[in-house]
Amino acid sequence: MEKHLVFFGRMEFGDFVKGKDSFPMVILHEIEAQLVMTEIEADDFMVEHGYDGYLIPAIFEGEILFSNKEQEHE
Repeated sequence: MEKHLVFFGRMEFGDFVKGKDSFPMVILHEIEAQLVMTEIEADDFMVEHGYDGYLIPAIFEGEILFSNKEQEHE
């Protein structure tokens, strides 16, 4: 299995709907770690370290948006 750059942190996945069309998207609120690994390794790492989610930009087929919200825990 191929290794890719993976973002771990706070993010929301969903669909942007315009008329009858739907487009997948993710909003990245905070990237807490960036590692190079396989999808299986990423899933295990996320669970083991308690991250809300992960994103592999190279294989995500949708829009990637970065929020500009202030980080809640700062």
